[in-house]
Amino acid sequence: MACPAIMLCYAMSCFVLLINQA
Repeated sequence: MACPAIMLCYAMSCFVLLINQA
């Protein structure tokens, strides 16, 4: 992972998916 921004985007989309499931 060269760019930390990609990691942040991935974490945010994961978080949003979890919220939508709840």
